[in-house]
Amino acid sequence: MDIFVQGQNLFTWTKWRGLDPENNRQYGRFEYPNARKYTAGINVNF
Repeated sequence: MDIFVQGQNLFTWTKWRGLDPENNRQYGRFEYPNARKYTAGINVNF
């Protein structure tokens, strides 16, 4: 039996004041930040 947990975009460590430091538009204004993604599961073999 395998148990797994995975996460993406959980933390952003920066002093940037805009919503999203990866955004190429004008200083990150009026854009949604990247969504956090969580995945968990169990793999059972018989």
